Amino acid sequence: MDTRKLFLSALAALAIAGGHAHAEIYKWTDAAGRVHFGDQRQAGGATRVEQRTQKQQERLQVDITAHGGDLSADGRERLQLGIQRIFDTYARLFRLDIRRPVHVDIHIFPDASRLAGWIVDLDPAIDVPPAIYGVYLPKHNLVGAWTHDRDEDAVIATLLHESSHVILEQLSPRAPAWLHEGLAQYFEGIDTRADDVVVLPVADASEAIDWFVKKEKLVTLRQYFSLDERRWRHLAHVQQNPVPYTVAWSVTYFLMSRPVGRQVLNSLLQDLEKAQRAPTTQVIDQRYPGGYTMMEYDWFKWAQSEKQPQVLRW
Repeated sequence: MDTRKLFLSALAALAIAGGHAHAEIYKWTDAAGRVHFGDQRQAGGATRVEQRTQKQQERLQVDITAHGGDLSADGRERLQLGIQRIFDTYARLFRLDIRRPVHVDIHIFPDASRLAGWIVDLDPAIDVPPAIYGVYLPKHNLVGAWTHDRDEDAVIATLLHESSHVILEQLSPRAPAWLHEGLAQYFEGIDTRADDVVVLPVADASEAIDWFVKKEKLVTLRQYFSLDERRWRHLAHVQQNPVPYTVAWSVTYFLMSRPVGRQVLNSLLQDLEKAQRAPTTQVIDQRYPGGYTMMEYDWFKWAQSEKQPQVLRW
């Protein structure tokens, strides 16, 4: 990594959920390979997956289209489950108001060239990066990815990342880039094989944070949050500096690890949703008890520690 460039960070957390009536939810696959959710066990046998409110059952639609590349039947089911858990976290932990259906429309390709061709066909103005694994196209509300790894879990992680972008864009369209990326990277760590909602640390990001701590290259959070949207995107996308994403994950994972951090993010997301106010340096300073000084201290202590899996409950 080029340590002469700005070291960035991002912010995310979860909030306390309210009480709702719950229903048993079943999942089944039809003859065309599409996965469905419902409240009745089907004749062919359906697996009970999660408990969620009737309102949430009706608000999420996931479609997966294969273009020569695909996941296994088990992989498709686990991807569906992971996306549902992301949606439930936004709805029940962050308590965002789901006023209209959220549609996650996924397209899977066998290689990077097919994915790139699909992107350019949709929007010729897009300059497709050479090492792209997945993409979210807000203009078309589509997710695309290719089967870039023999380990299906890696492909699912990419699709969970992009699916988080879809859901947050539809719930809080004014969310800044750092918040989008912090949450997307956080959710790509969902363990779709676990019975509980478990989020694992992203290995590459965790190792990168350890490296920055060792080299004493961390900058202040005030400096990071002072970056405007244009500067953030330039560093991350034009200069292709991996640091913006790395620190976005680190601050997200740090805040999600403690109640005070979850309360901070809940406040920021509520401001975005209700008042359409993007978080500023002053707002973040006011939200965290002790301001940036204490947040910096707590974050740095976390960065020096071993990163543990997190279990989300509501």
